Amino acid sequence: MYCLHKVIKIFSLLTCCKKPAAISLSILFCLIIKNQTGFAQTQTVIYTNTGSNTWTAPCGVTSITVQAWGGGGAGGGSSSYNIKGGGGGAGGAYVFSVLTVSPGTTYNLNVGAGANGGYGAGSQGSGSWFNTSSILFAEGGKGGAAPNGGTVAGGVGSASASTGTTKIAGASGNKGNSSIGGAGGTGGNGGGAGGTARGSSGGNGNNGSQPGGGGGGAFVNNGFNRSGGYGGDGEIIITYTGMSNYCIPAFSNTEPITYVN
Repeated sequence: MYCLHKVIKIFSLLTCCKKPAAISLSILFCLIIKNQTGFAQTQTVIYTNTGSNTWTAPCGVTSITVQAWGGGGAGGGSSSYNIKGGGGGAGGAYVFSVLTVSPGTTYNLNVGAGANGGYGAGSQGSGSWFNTSSILFAEGGKGGAAPNGGTVAGGVGSASASTGTTKIAGASGNKGNSSIGGAGGTGGNGGGAGGTARGSSGGNGNNGSQPGGGGGGAFVNNGFNRSGGYGGDGEIIITYTGMSNYCIPAFSNTEPITYVN
């Protein structure tokens, strides 16, 4: 009905001036609309590759939701002889915000990497952000302590340095001790699983899963070097509601015909 009304209106305005191109364009637009199964559709874009990325706001889109996880912290490891279990790394924080964007504008974003496991205290994972870190930022999980022959701490989950409307800390890593390497913490808001605990048979810490799972602590029960588990990489998800790759044309009574986003 909307399309028919527009065609009749445009036809009445332009017939006397003999504007067949404009009339044909409006009819073509209506045929396109008629054959669309969903005029407005929810679109989701997921970024899993770490490092710098970009996203361009589509035609007609002025509001988006952004979810982000920071990279997971690494578990603790060691090269010292028979020094037992390291602490698990914490999961990366989760952040959610609804943001205003401008159609056609390209925005920078960064997906934080999980921390690499090594032969010492685990490192903190890298943070993920959209546009700038002051707009939306999900911090990485903190690393677990290196084994020292006794009980050592896991990385503490935190969202205190994050920026966004909703901020949820990743789970803290478990403690390591003389019988086990601590498990890594889960990424915030049900993110990636942390690396599982390493048993008394010994070995490197188990790696965390994406998004944001903390790495598990190593268990050193002999003379072999044992590295902490790697933290899972972060992730960014952008969701918006928009039309399927086209915009509604806004017709005027005079040429040139213009389009609005």
